[in-house]
Amino acid sequence: MINAVTEIQENGRALALTLALGLAGALVFVNLRLPLPWVTGPLFSVAIVGLLGWKVWIPKWFRSPMVMVIGALFGMRVSKDLMSQIVDWLPSMVGVCAYVMFTATVLTAYLVYVGKYDFKTAFFSGAPGGIIPMTLLGEAYGADARAIALIQSLRLILTVLTIPIAFRLFAGYEPSGNAGTGADLASFAPIDIPIMLAAAMAGSYAAKFLRIPTPQLMGPMIVVAALNLGGVVESEIPDPVVALAQLIIGINVAIRFDGVKFKTIRHDLIQGAILSVMMIALALAFAVLLSWITGLPVKSLILAFAPGGFAEMALIGFGLGIDVTFVVAHQLMRYMFIVLSAPVAISYLTRGSRRS
Repeated sequence: MINAVTEIQENGRALALTLALGLAGALVFVNLRLPLPWVTGPLFSVAIVGLLGWKVWIPKWFRSPMVMVIGALFGMRVSKDLMSQIVDWLPSMVGVCAYVMFTATVLTAYLVYVGKYDFKTAFFSGAPGGIIPMTLLGEAYGADARAIALIQSLRLILTVLTIPIAFRLFAGYEPSGNAGTGADLASFAPIDIPIMLAAAMAGSYAAKFLRIPTPQLMGPMIVVAALNLGGVVESEIPDPVVALAQLIIGINVAIRFDGVKFKTIRHDLIQGAILSVMMIALALAFAVLLSWITGLPVKSLILAFAPGGFAEMALIGFGLGIDVTFVVAHQLMRYMFIVLSAPVAISYLTRGSRRS
């Protein structure tokens, strides 16, 4: 606790600037009626200022409780028919694995032959997995961790920015103006507050202990869903709380570019932008194909395949009125498949070079 206070005191000016920029970006996007404004607005405004050389900062620990709020929000949306739904989703979840293999192959080849990266850096940069595991795995195998982190971060940012706007422009989506369900603070039953707090914290710690990916999201979502389905809690998370959580999450994505000098990373940024467009285009193609094969809604499948983060893609799905459990289940499949298969694949593919 003392370290946290000291950290904030030492970076108070940068924190105030970052929060002000994030809030300003959110309000601009709200007034422009752009999709998911409390995430995309702060993301855009803070990222731009960071790239211009200004110091933007928030404590890393700000994100965890905000993601727990989003997990609780999603937990209140889980359907009683979830298990039967998962059986129906098996063909599309297999499709996610096919998407990962095809995309990783195409993008690795692009980065090697066009981007001129070494094979290992290209492989971990082109794999549609999480930023942290891909960077750590790449570093462990001797790849360029900085390039991987930058390209993967740019992929996440561009996905979060473009997907909601594309739905607005081409799919007829009209933002409701609500950060969440439209619930206000007065409608939140006082008895539900300590129960949800305890459930979110317990779920987060349990998921972390069980090594479940994104424990701050998945743990609260599972526990709150169980409480909701059992009739223990009934209150929706108030919109002001959801807006704050989205604001912090958007800023957290944007500050990955803090201190980045454009001249030194120009090649990585250009290749990362091209890679992101290719990855999103392939996700769209797979979503359309799977929709034709399975009959599942193409909008849901686009978010299921989109190469964004768990919380970010589920938030977009929530804003678009798409079943968040569908999105989370497929994003989890994508994440688990790439994290488990990447070390095996890179070891096999580089086996010959190690022998020579």
